[in-house]
Amino acid sequence: MSRRLPTRSKRVFLGGIACFLAIALLPNVATADGEPAAGEPQPGAYPVSGFLLTPAGGANPYLCKGRTDKPHMSSHSPGYVNVEGATYNCDSTQPLLGVRVYLYRRRGVFPIYWWELVATSTSPTCINCRSRTRNAAWQCPPGTSQVFYAKTDSWMTGRDSVSYSRWTEYPAVTIAC
Repeated sequence: MSRRLPTRSKRVFLGGIACFLAIALLPNVATADGEPAAGEPQPGAYPVSGFLLTPAGGANPYLCKGRTDKPHMSSHSPGYVNVEGATYNCDSTQPLLGVRVYLYRRRGVFPIYWWELVATSTSPTCINCRSRTRNAAWQCPPGTSQVFYAKTDSWMTGRDSVSYSRWTEYPAVTIAC
């Protein structure tokens, strides 16, 4: 005589297997247009700020930098998590300059987590500027605690017609909404 699971137990068991497979095989929700590497972003891959470089890692003679600020609750838009990214510190005006900032929140249930892109903002390309900043904001559900991670792509074309860029990030931070 074989022992069979009751119908309800079978449904719960199969539902659990289906949920696990759905999470394990979930498409990469964190990848955004322009990401430098395939796969989900992982905090700790980039510095908080740094000098823009050529694609080959060459120095930037104009001293332009990129930075990602700490995600925080907005003081001017209640209920929103805000983050600022910047291309700044150029020693003089540059022909083209821009910045794109990404805000991610951690999703999932222990022990399976992933990063969901919740907001992104791209500055219009600035002509003959020394700096450019951009904010990305996301409305946070009141009464919740969320983990956020931010990343910025700073770029410029110098007077020498060479393109310089830098990815920066602010590591994961927990925010009470």
